[in-house]
Formats: sequence, structure tokens, C-alpha cells
Amino acid sequence: MYERRHSLEIAAYGGVATPAPQLADGVPDATLASIGLPTLNNFIGEYLVLQGASQANFYVGYFLPRWA
Repeated sequence: MYERRHSLEIAAYGGVATPAPQLADGVPDATLASIGLPTLNNFIGEYLVLQGASQANFYVGYFLPRWA
């Protein structure tokens, strides 16, 4: 971004969507995936952890999401 604008001032960018539209499209997807929404990347990992915890001890698998 600096190479395109030659400035570190936020006001000089005037929005990221104009100079870097692909970056602006990807940020919301990455944000939603990191909080674990279904069908996105992090959800699969959280599901597998909870499934394994439930097999080892049902109460840990049941209460684990409520503690976090």
C-alpha cells in the first residue's frame, strides 16, 4: 500500500477498496472465518476439538464452549 500512495497517513488512502479491491473483498471473509462461522475455515477446527472432547468426557465437551 505504501508503494502506491507513498504516504503513511490514513487520510491519504481514501479507502482501501479503490487501490486494492481484492484486499477489501478478502478482509470480511477472513474476519468471519476467524470467529468460527459455519462453512468457513476455523469452524471445522472448533467442531473437531469439541467432538474429540465430547468423546473423551461428555461434560467437558458440553461445557467447554460455554467457558470460552
